Amino acid sequence: MRSRKCAIAAAFAVLLAFWAPVHSAAAEKCTYNFECESKFCTRGSCRRARQVGERCTVNFECATKFCTRGKCRRAREVGESCTVNFECGSEFCTRGRCRRAREVGERCTVNFECESKFCTRGKCRRAR
Repeated sequence: MRSRKCAIAAAFAVLLAFWAPVHSAAAEKCTYNFECESKFCTRGSCRRARQVGERCTVNFECATKFCTRGKCRRAREVGESCTVNFECGSEFCTRGRCRRAREVGERCTVNFECESKFCTRGKCRRAR
């Protein structure tokens, strides 16, 4: 049940991102992270994503989308060990290793396995 809720939330976020304007300049007004080119909205304004070594509290604050022990870290490469998807630059961790995200037409079971982040009927599809 939880994976279904996550899938629904992810689909909703994709739909919102598709129709919402993207703000490119830092300090432009925003409500959600996806409205900013940096994908980092805080206190109602787009902010520059933090770089490796800078302080953070959550993953989306970092350009690498990987915050651990209070600092932005480099994303792990394909083949390196991982425990969760966000640790990997490919955003795909399975069986304890970062894996290459699957291309359009390849088999999948969930969205995060695909480069496009869109898996339907067992295959990676182009994002709509």
